[in-house]
Amino acid sequence: RTIAIQSAVKDNQVCSTEVPPVSEVSFNFMVTATGSYIFKFYKGKDANDKNLFEDVEIQVVP
Repeated sequence: RTIAIQSAVKDNQVCSTEVPPVSEVSFNFMVTATGSYIFKFYKGKDANDKNLFEDVEIQVVP
């Protein structure tokens, strides 16, 4: 299973160039099967305007 979080980006907003501090968050999800779960975290875009993701694979065992 691949799990990704969908968010929205508003264009034409005045944004600060200040980088916010690093923080941690947690979330719950329903495990429906054993095996590999892939979590995809959006990191931005590359030089070719392609979306970049950090993939984290977690093995769920019985």
